[in-house]
Amino acid sequence: MTDIPYLPQEAVKCVAIGEKYAELLTGPLKKQGVEEVISIPSCGALAEPVNSHADMLLCCTGKGRAVAANEVYEKLAPELEKYGYTVIRGRSVLGREYPHDVPYNAAVCGNIAMHRFDCTDAALIDELKREHYLLKIKQGYGKCSVAPIGKKAALTSDSAIFRLLSEKGFDVFFVDSGGIILDGMSCGLVGGCCGLLGPQKIAFTGVFADPAEMDAAESFLFNHGVEPVYLTDRQVFDIGSIIPIA
Repeated sequence: MTDIPYLPQEAVKCVAIGEKYAELLTGPLKKQGVEEVISIPSCGALAEPVNSHADMLLCCTGKGRAVAANEVYEKLAPELEKYGYTVIRGRSVLGREYPHDVPYNAAVCGNIAMHRFDCTDAALIDELKREHYLLKIKQGYGKCSVAPIGKKAALTSDSAIFRLLSEKGFDVFFVDSGGIILDGMSCGLVGGCCGLLGPQKIAFTGVFADPAEMDAAESFLFNHGVEPVYLTDRQVFDIGSIIPIA
């Protein structure tokens, strides 16, 4: 398990992704050393473009604890418990329209948890309070918008989050969401297209459309000792995060 959410301290052997993407990405993930890919069940309560997005259904809160949406809890909890997790059942009723689809989409960056807290699941707020400073933002798609790469470093597609994290002493790189594909939506977000596979490796679903932005992002990552790997040769696409489990 990962003590700090989304920031593994060693090579990742297990990740969670939405079941819709498992067939495409399991092989490439295993080539990167991942041994098990947990497929998070699709949720009919969510709109089709995001109904298989891991970060809409699961939030890791640290020290082997996580909150899973009630709609997928029965199937997902046993998979995480194999890796020593304590999985808390969410209390919210998910819906297809914003903000009823975002109760579990809080962003955790180091010791900071960010979300539109009037929309956050009550069980998740209780868990986040245990280890994190809560930072209120207007963005309900918190985790979608942020990819932590270190205790004080992150990628984001949200300008307000960029400013807030910078003010908190984070080194932040802004990624234009317009280049991230999400079928059925105008664009995706950077937190949804990647995930750390170890303290020094981040996996993206595909490659950046803009070579200049890709070069700049790679430079930022290398400056933080993180190597980017690309799981496909497609244009980078949002799958609702690659969540490191163990």
